[in-house]
Amino acid sequence: MPFVGRGEELEVLARHLQDARAGRGGLVLLGGEAGAGKSALVTAALERAGGVRRAVGLCPGPGETPPYDPFVQVVNRLHREHGPVPAELPPPFGEAPGNWSARDRAAALVHWLASGGGPVVVVIEDLHWADEASLTLLRHITPLLMDAPVLLIATYRTDELDREHPLWRLLPELARTGAHRVLLSPLSREDVAGLIAVVLPEAAGDPEVAALVWSRTGGLALFVRELLEAFARTGQILRPGDPLPQTIQQAIDTKMTRLSPAAQLALEAAAVCGERFSFDLLARVVDVEEDALAGALEEAVSRHVITPVDGEGIGFAFDHALYREALLARLIGARRRRWHRRIGEALAAERGADPDVVAHHLYRAGDPRAVDYLVQAGDRARGTGAEAGAARRYAQALEMAEPGDPRRPELLLKLGQCLMWDDPDRAESAWREAESCGDAAASIWASFFRLTLAHLRHDARCRQWAESLMPEQERLLGDREYQRLERELFGSVAGYPRAALPLILSLATSGELAAAEAVFRSVRGRIAPGAVDVGLLRAGFSLALIGGRLDEAAALCGQGADAALAKGAYREALMLRSNEVLVRLVGDASRPEEIDALASQLGRLEEEAWERTGTTLVAPGHSLCGIYHFFRGDWRAALHHVVEGVERNHVAFGGTLMWYAVRVLLDLGEVGRAGQLIQLIPPQRPDDPVPSGNNLMVLPHALKARYFLESGDAAAARTWLQAAEGWPALPSAPIFRAVVRLGWAALHRAEGRLEEAWAAASEALAAAREAGSTLEQIEAHVALGVLAAHRGLPEDAARHFDEALALAAQARFRMAEVLIRRERATSLPDLPGAAEDLRAARELLAEVRAVLRKDGGSAAEEVAVSLAVPGGSADGPPGGSPGGEPGAPKGALPDGLTEREVEVITLVAAGLTNKEIGARLYISPKTVDRHLRNIFLKVSVSNRAALVAYAIRQGLVG
Repeated sequence: MPFVGRGEELEVLARHLQDARAGRGGLVLLGGEAGAGKSALVTAALERAGGVRRAVGLCPGPGETPPYDPFVQVVNRLHREHGPVPAELPPPFGEAPGNWSARDRAAALVHWLASGGGPVVVVIEDLHWADEASLTLLRHITPLLMDAPVLLIATYRTDELDREHPLWRLLPELARTGAHRVLLSPLSREDVAGLIAVVLPEAAGDPEVAALVWSRTGGLALFVRELLEAFARTGQILRPGDPLPQTIQQAIDTKMTRLSPAAQLALEAAAVCGERFSFDLLARVVDVEEDALAGALEEAVSRHVITPVDGEGIGFAFDHALYREALLARLIGARRRRWHRRIGEALAAERGADPDVVAHHLYRAGDPRAVDYLVQAGDRARGTGAEAGAARRYAQALEMAEPGDPRRPELLLKLGQCLMWDDPDRAESAWREAESCGDAAASIWASFFRLTLAHLRHDARCRQWAESLMPEQERLLGDREYQRLERELFGSVAGYPRAALPLILSLATSGELAAAEAVFRSVRGRIAPGAVDVGLLRAGFSLALIGGRLDEAAALCGQGADAALAKGAYREALMLRSNEVLVRLVGDASRPEEIDALASQLGRLEEEAWERTGTTLVAPGHSLCGIYHFFRGDWRAALHHVVEGVERNHVAFGGTLMWYAVRVLLDLGEVGRAGQLIQLIPPQRPDDPVPSGNNLMVLPHALKARYFLESGDAAAARTWLQAAEGWPALPSAPIFRAVVRLGWAALHRAEGRLEEAWAAASEALAAAREAGSTLEQIEAHVALGVLAAHRGLPEDAARHFDEALALAAQARFRMAEVLIRRERATSLPDLPGAAEDLRAARELLAEVRAVLRKDGGSAAEEVAVSLAVPGGSADGPPGGSPGGEPGAPKGALPDGLTEREVEVITLVAAGLTNKEIGARLYISPKTVDRHLRNIFLKVSVSNRAALVAYAIRQGLVG
């Protein structure tokens, strides 16, 4: 049947494909009711696109899609047809080791898809049947596509969605992160007339035919096709009163009745097999001779019910998913269960049978043998991070297992572990049941999980619970079953009672820091020399941070990063190294060269992680070094890596980076824009418990107080600061206390209570000195300088401003130096050079705000902003990369280019390929490709020729 109409939709797909060719991919969500012509539209668009790499992934049916399966199909097809080896992809796409989150998998997959040369189109059919893991992966993939030559088209049925459907809830989020939604309406009367003119030219002149077809079908493409086929056979159009199919079931039943009984029997079994099926499998489950079965399938192919999917005529797929649904609807329960049992038994007999597929059929058959395969499928899903899919399989296994089945306790533990974040109430219910199963080891682990959940909920009983559970865990440490379960649940045996970790954090956040540290030291003494326990390391980091021992906190992160890197755990190494940089940056910044070196290590580690695993902790094109650039005064890099990165994809950025993004925006006076991000940082309300999972504790309270104060709502600011004061650990947490006191100083000053503001700022300075925090000392001195000027004490004001400037200069806080000079010039306008300082600061901030507010642009696409600080030092790593490269050209570089990027541009201008550039610079071709993507983004070009022209204009090459 020829394709007609849909001109607007074709134009949308063509435009997106053109963007993908230019390296700006995206996601198109193509929705419509069953039979609307979604697949036909995609096929027509791709045919018009010509030669472009493409692959299709299918979601076979409701509850039948294994974790990540449509994306696995895409990877396998591209691998077979185009050759790139996906060995470095995480399971289930490849075999790369490590603990991969959904975001890591998404980044690795997009990187691999983009590395094949030229654009690639990925089509996911029937997204409404996708598994939870695939939907989660899609959520993370969507914002990454904007910087990759990858167009992803996902079709889904609008009539399959209700408010409880996972895709219904996901669609708005995908749209917010850049997805383009296209909804197919029924064919118009003109479209139907155009189709009739092509397929039935003898009826083209009769307007009544087109009117009847359109009115009787409602313009649904599948019904139009079925009706025109009937017209072609009989020469008569079905008129009102004639038996026209009113539902898809009726239309397809009419088609099926024209098939032989053997073909109908084969298709009935095939429908139970799945959207795709093989001749060999049907031959084992259908009581028909092979020759007769082959004839039946040939008949179904000739009637356009099924289509061969390989060149050998062994694999088949239904021509339309609705055919399969109609066949299944005809099967009563007992008959369908018999088919499922036969198919499950046949698949189980195969060597290397897929446990997901076998489990599905035996479960549908109500066969207790399904339990073994459901457990295998659940374990495999959990091992790949597909926790939602694993939870469903564990729940099905528990449903099928007998009440006394010895596997129930372990299944309940795993089910709760998979549900902990998405459905904590159901997780706790599973753990409660495990506690009552009579298995001592399982009961203790169920209690531990309930304790962990209580800690996340900030339950006041958490400490008492942990203290009572620790001796019980201690007693079972040598028990084989206890150790086996621990290894199953966590991947290793800790050698200490894990209940100690929530106890440590409960004690610390309750203000009992000394007791928390005593437990920490006791547990740490039981770790084998050289071993690294990530959970214990994080607990120690939190303790040191709360206690104001910033050097110790940074050292713990550094040790962990080194150990993680030695094991190839890049994600853990990046997280720990970035924390080390941040803590050293805001702490004792008197050794800036060491911090520069650490930032350089972090930058190189990001490159290595991207090269080896195809992922980093943040979205592609952005860096964890953004906050380092912020303090060093490189506004260009800070805006791109921190502000723009968080705004474009806040899901990929943790709470700390979001906190700094809001801080940057407030420093620039972008209060409204800061408000859009600040609401994403927990807690959402002042009376919510203080979050301890991201180590920000009450820092969000102080930041939200600042936001509300600068928005003119002093009452809301006071409420947030009062909530921070209620944190029991605040008196023993100097760095947090300093930040909160600075918030009070700002509030009191705004309300005209200068004496109270002075006292709060003085307390902040004392707390900052106790913690050894350079950043908070600078801010306290600035606050005291402003207050002294208001109190008519210009000499005191000048002294505080001078001390703040001295600390900022020592730490090489270029950003802080500009803001300090602005405050000094505003507070002490008669000071020599004040007018010049104020004018320079205002011009700079206006320029930066212009970059931020540029419509349709981004911070990374605008002119470079350099902080020319009067009297400031020019040493330290220039450009957008910490540390620079030996032998690289010196001096100011345009558009925020780094010295390494200029080297790459020079070699591109010389005509070298990525492989040749990599050999010249001793880096991999993948790293060269990453450099080029960043360069294209910074200088707003899309190909090498344009880059060379840019380099000539800028004088970078001769």
